[in-house]
Amino acid sequence: MLLWCQLGPFGLDLCNHLGDLRILVVLANSLKTKAIVFARIKSDKVDAVILVYFFWTNLILQCYVLPKEMREVRSLVRYRLSIVKLCVMVRNKVHVLVGRNGLKLEFSDLFGK
Repeated sequence: MLLWCQLGPFGLDLCNHLGDLRILVVLANSLKTKAIVFARIKSDKVDAVILVYFFWTNLILQCYVLPKEMREVRSLVRYRLSIVKLCVMVRNKVHVLVGRNGLKLEFSDLFGK
C-alpha cells in the first residue's frame, strides 16, 4: 500500500504504474492534512509517519481516484473539447476578417456546403 499526498506531473504516471502492479494507492486530500504543515519538526520521515498514523486511525480524508479507463476517457474528452474550441476560435476570426474587410458573400453560411 502507498499513501500519496499530492499528484504532481509524475504522480499520475506513478499511480497508474502501481495500480497495474496491484498496489493500493490512497490519495490524501492535502488541504485536510494540515497537521503536517503545522508540525514543529519538518522532514519527509516525520511527514510520512504522521500520514501513516492518520491513515491507521481513519483521520485522513481520502480523495476518490477514478479508474484508469475513466481517466483515459476524460483525457480524450478534454482533448476533443480543446480542438473544438480551437476550431470555433478560427471560425470566429475568419468571420471577423470577412466583416472587417467588407466582403459580400453569396451564401449564408461561410463554412457550410
